[in-house]
Amino acid sequence: MTGIFFNVEDITAIPNRVVKHPWAKKGLEKIRSGLEARREDILPRNGQPLKAENPGTTLLELALCSRLLSGWYREAAETFLRNLEDPAPFMFKQAFDLCLGLDFLDGLDTTLRARLYERVLVPVGEKFMQMNHRGGNIQTTYNLSLLCIGLLTRRTDFIERVTSDPERGYPYQLANSIGADGFWYEQCPASYHGGSIERFLRLRWITLRHGLDMGGDEVIRRMLDTLPGMAMQGGILPLIGEVKGDSQPTLRKEWLELAYAMYETPWIGWALGRMDREGLWSLLIGRAIGASEAPEPRSRLFSDAGLCVLKTGERDAYWEGKGSGVTVTFGPHGDWHGHSGKLGIEYRRDDRHLVRDHGHSGGYANPIHRLWYMSTLAHSTVVLDERNQHFTWCNGRPEQDRREGGVCQAHLFRDDVSACTVSADFAYPGCRLKRTLFLTRNYLLDIFECTATDGSEHTFDWLLHTGGVIQTGLPFVHGSLECRNKGGAIPSPEGLPYAPGSMAPASYDYIREIEMLETADRWSLDIMNAKWAADVWKVQDRAMRLMMLGETGTRVFKGVCPATPAEIYNPVILVRRRARRTTFIALHVPGDQPHELECLRNEAGTIVCRVNGDGIGMHILVKQDQGKLLDVAGFQTTCLLDASIESSERIQNGNIGHTG
Repeated sequence: MTGIFFNVEDITAIPNRVVKHPWAKKGLEKIRSGLEARREDILPRNGQPLKAENPGTTLLELALCSRLLSGWYREAAETFLRNLEDPAPFMFKQAFDLCLGLDFLDGLDTTLRARLYERVLVPVGEKFMQMNHRGGNIQTTYNLSLLCIGLLTRRTDFIERVTSDPERGYPYQLANSIGADGFWYEQCPASYHGGSIERFLRLRWITLRHGLDMGGDEVIRRMLDTLPGMAMQGGILPLIGEVKGDSQPTLRKEWLELAYAMYETPWIGWALGRMDREGLWSLLIGRAIGASEAPEPRSRLFSDAGLCVLKTGERDAYWEGKGSGVTVTFGPHGDWHGHSGKLGIEYRRDDRHLVRDHGHSGGYANPIHRLWYMSTLAHSTVVLDERNQHFTWCNGRPEQDRREGGVCQAHLFRDDVSACTVSADFAYPGCRLKRTLFLTRNYLLDIFECTATDGSEHTFDWLLHTGGVIQTGLPFVHGSLECRNKGGAIPSPEGLPYAPGSMAPASYDYIREIEMLETADRWSLDIMNAKWAADVWKVQDRAMRLMMLGETGTRVFKGVCPATPAEIYNPVILVRRRARRTTFIALHVPGDQPHELECLRNEAGTIVCRVNGDGIGMHILVKQDQGKLLDVAGFQTTCLLDASIESSERIQNGNIGHTG
């Protein structure tokens, strides 16, 4: 036994946990049955080496079962170790599980252990010592494995790399990779952010156990608290950045078991109570839930990360999937894993994903990843002159990545309406882009202001990615998207084997089945829920109606584009205007509710809209750049953001519109 992660007391508690808690018993049975199903592959035959897709995890499961159950597990674990010759399978996440598995193997032959260290663990550690991903999430994996291998093999250079290295160690990442809001800098809240939390929890646990206290509890708690803050209804996390768009990442994370064991945070206890708790870490470290409380589904502004999450809904119903949520991004790019989709939105109502961020489709080396999924065109935002948004690679230096970011000018968080105004001027030098969102239970009002600061006319493409099928009675005709820009490439990091992805024409070529409408009038179309059956779409009910106010020279395109997975094509709407200044004012109305939209004022940074419809009365929604006294339709305000919602008690005294 090594005691790297678990000591004798911890290991003794596991069988007691199995006896006391049904979820732990089910977890053990799940592991046992999984090993039994793979027994023929795990046990060697005819002198062939063991087969295991995840060898470190397999060893850990065998070692654990050897302590808790009778049978073939101990012999298989030792045979497994004797057959290990190649360090390659452990060159990433599997090294940690391999080290952890040794905690459960008492009395392991010293010769076998020395051979394992010499042929597998030390070569893995030496390879990781050559790597320098600085503040990146990959470095957290290297650091965790280096620490474990160093403690096992007594290689102090491995340990010191983690504890003391000024540009890639744990203290450097703690100080630089995690922002003031608690977000991991790579702008992937549902993927690399969560993975980094997991590894920081494990690092913190191990360093405390071995007297290497480097701090970090406050930062890790802050990272954890971002999860309910950004979660939309049902606990679904935003699909921003490198997240597979067909997944539904939620608050159900197995590593929350370790977080609860360390901090006993009430919302984590609540989240565990909603899980089946049958995973490996529930068995290893799970405990009875004491403190438990559902988080309030309140709108949140993460100004440092550049993320605003607007929410409406009652607490219990919200976490069961009822309510509305919208996200908008305006922060730093996020280095290697960032997407050029600033001011892009994602909108959900109940269980329906109405406005989408497709994330990615897997395979970072595939051309479609850079040509499409990382492009500005693949996000529900505005594209300027058919070019990707500007950004600068920071090469793993989070402190440099934060030099380019947007701001939130104002936010309004009330029970009846939530709103924000955000901008990201760094995205397109020479043009100022600003997006204002008003979210109520019944609709999303979306105002996108585009203003050239270089005195030139520009082409503005407003995009909405959605699902289902589009229905409209408007006279669309066959069309094509003309691209005058022949550059606009996404730069690739130096030394990495990815060809630059040209924004034009290649990215626009991913949009197919294009139809076009020219209009100066207000227009609307319906996004219908539909299922593909017998080679045709079976149209169901209306998911959302999109309405947009008119402007001279508007061309509306509709087509389909790659979603997730890439072979599935979903609808996309592109609204093109060429101007020095334009404002896209759109209303997204879920379901079949009849609503009307009118702009009462749009001048000098002040925009006032009226929304009315059955069941909601009349709403006046105000956005202004300066907090001057405004009187429109009998509604007075001095706030940057404000709303008059009929039948709702109005909050007074100017505390409802906050400057950012």
